[in-house]
Amino acid sequence: MTPEIKTELEEAKAAGCMFYRMPWELAEEQIDKLILPIVLEINTSGWVWTAESCAGHPDAAEWGSWASNTDPMLRLVTRFVDWGRLLRHLTDAYLATWARIEKSHGTDHSLGIFEVGGIRLHPSSRVKPHWREVLVYLGARTVYQRNQGLEVFKRFAEAVAGK
Repeated sequence: MTPEIKTELEEAKAAGCMFYRMPWELAEEQIDKLILPIVLEINTSGWVWTAESCAGHPDAAEWGSWASNTDPMLRLVTRFVDWGRLLRHLTDAYLATWARIEKSHGTDHSLGIFEVGGIRLHPSSRVKPHWREVLVYLGARTVYQRNQGLEVFKRFAEAVAGK
């Protein structure tokens, strides 16, 4: 990550964006293994970054907060001027994943049913005008749905990284 981007993200944090750890401080063991490659790819984009992530835990075998946290989630930070671009890539990734899964109906011995329960956005109200921060949840109650949600996030990561 360039010094200019680090400075810019420090400004985003000072403007109210909540980072538990700055993207360049993340250690791989701090990120769910299933979402790790997605987080790393998004953070290479130069225009959108992850401030928090969770792969979702529909397979939790223990009680507590992780057991009820089934939806894959990303907290994303971007400049205000890139807000529309972020939303476009997110919805494009959702629709492309849906189309791929529905098209595979019967061709790969799967049912070919897209079951992600929609995209929920929770924009932050505490961020100053030059920045946007948003929690993005993809509805998932089962491992099957979680895995489809992670495919949506993978397509999103590839798009924002220019792949």
